[in-house]
Amino acid sequence: MELTPTAFVPKPIRIVVIGAGISGIQFLKDVTTRLPNVNITVYDKNSQEGGTWAENRYPGCACDIPSHAYQYSWNPNPRWSRLYAEAAEILDYLKSTVTKFDLRRYIQFGTTCTGANWDEKNSEWNVSLQSNGITNNEVSVKCDVFVIAVGRLNNWKLPDIEGLDMFQGRVIHTANWPQGLDYRGKDVAVIGNGASSTQCLASLRKDARSITNFVRGPTWLVPHVFSSNGEPQVNCQHYLPYTQARTTSDRRTDSHDTIKKFETEPDSYLQFRLKIEKKLAYSFRGLWANSNAAKEFTQNAKQHMTNKINDQQTLKALLPTEYKAGCRRFTPADKYLEALDQSNVELVSTPIKQVEGNAIITTDNKRRTYDMIVCGTGFEPYAPRFPIKGSGTANLSELWSTDGGYESYLAATVAGFPNFFVFNTPICPDNGSAYPGIERTSDYIIRVIDRLQKDHLRDGMVGAMLIVV
Repeated sequence: MELTPTAFVPKPIRIVVIGAGISGIQFLKDVTTRLPNVNITVYDKNSQEGGTWAENRYPGCACDIPSHAYQYSWNPNPRWSRLYAEAAEILDYLKSTVTKFDLRRYIQFGTTCTGANWDEKNSEWNVSLQSNGITNNEVSVKCDVFVIAVGRLNNWKLPDIEGLDMFQGRVIHTANWPQGLDYRGKDVAVIGNGASSTQCLASLRKDARSITNFVRGPTWLVPHVFSSNGEPQVNCQHYLPYTQARTTSDRRTDSHDTIKKFETEPDSYLQFRLKIEKKLAYSFRGLWANSNAAKEFTQNAKQHMTNKINDQQTLKALLPTEYKAGCRRFTPADKYLEALDQSNVELVSTPIKQVEGNAIITTDNKRRTYDMIVCGTGFEPYAPRFPIKGSGTANLSELWSTDGGYESYLAATVAGFPNFFVFNTPICPDNGSAYPGIERTSDYIIRVIDRLQKDHLRDGMVGAMLIVV
């Protein structure tokens, strides 16, 4: 969106951004191409850009959104090697984007933010930073605008299990996977049945001697929306698998001819991407509470799991009965369901009591021994990783808690925190690809900063509808 012309000279402004993943790269691109008189630095704790896709590298890690919709609108990639790209290819795309648009010179890697507080008197943020691996070197930088772009899928958490920290083998979280880890011929326990666990288990199963999947509760496991050639293989209104292939072509999106067509015919590629996005958006109908589409979605998801899971005990453990499909994020997991049918995979729904020595003991006192425990137990997606204190007594950790209510305004600002912007707030666009919502959030932030510059404002609390000159 174009910014409003003005006769005033935009005032100089200093921006500090935390996070160089998808959101940080998007915002950096917008700032450097749309705002004048800006000094911006992006700080990231990792040694490279990429955020989620730099940290999550477990076997089988991939995006469950089609690659052609999971990219920046301003940097389309026609050469995806598969419809659902794996983590390494997504990271390569993000790194090549940073290189192509010369953004790396604004990023400082290996730097962790340890806190930030708003200075009422001077209308500026004081941001505390620590260089990784160096003690007693915390520094404070001042800025007019403070932006959090750390994402939701890298603040990983281990399960609270007695004795887990004393396990005699290796304990690994999927989001902290050691490079070169050898799991061949090993007995592996996988805890969890969310997106990370299901992807990881399906891949580990091929080389591990045995895998035991410990699940705490049921979850909706559904097919991918699209087949390998980009054609829908489910009815997106009801998430019902088509009984016959509904394809206009057997050509895969990663075939030489298709890639060449996308490279030489940008309009054709754009139409293909729009088709995918529209199908993804249409699936939202099935998430509308108490609608006919939602009821059919739940029924059809149940039928899909019933058809795919042969063992009745496994079906009983995995099929939700207490909540409908869409109440929590559902998981495209046909490869996981296929893995559960293999002879070297066991699913256990009995709760874990404790870990002792090299064994996991369940509440029925059964003892199973393992070489390693893989925890696909999720993240703390919204809790701030460092203290952020705004105007007066405003504290983001308290506000973004069960008691605080997880408040935000337009999924970008928070009342009580002037000149402070956040990507991926607790209430933000979350249907389909993450990129469109991130692009719109960045555009909104840019337009607010543009007003701060052109109207020579000191600070603005957009969420409280208050701007101070």
